[in-house]
Amino acid sequence: MNSENRLEQIAGMAILLLLVIGCFVVLRPFVSAVLLALILSYSTFPIYAWCERVLKGRKGLAAILMTSMVAAVLLVPLIILGSSLAQQVAVATVWIRGLFSEGPPGPPGWIANIPVVGTQLYEYWQGLAHNTANLLSELSDHG
Repeated sequence: MNSENRLEQIAGMAILLLLVIGCFVVLRPFVSAVLLALILSYSTFPIYAWCERVLKGRKGLAAILMTSMVAAVLLVPLIILGSSLAQQVAVATVWIRGLFSEGPPGPPGWIANIPVVGTQLYEYWQGLAHNTANLLSELSDHG
């Protein structure tokens, strides 16, 4: 009986180990989200406990309040960043269209003063600035 009991324990441990490995394989894509949730819940628990005390033990209302506050703290900066990015993309689009229609600006004078390559770089830039077809050809070669 003792060896039979020991065999059942080993089989049970092997099945448990396989179950844990299977769960990890299934949940692996979600590990970072679970870790973030653990960090957020641990770090905001004191505020939740304070809200629960203020709301006289109403856990559901305290949870709703905490969820709203955490969502606001996380989402408001992302919304502001998204709207700012959308504005910058519109500005960049206008600038790029102007660049293709008018060509790039001429080179600054200090480029010619760079030792060894300054003169060639200045002349190359000057040629691209005044010949949009050549600029488009150069860009298509590298893209």
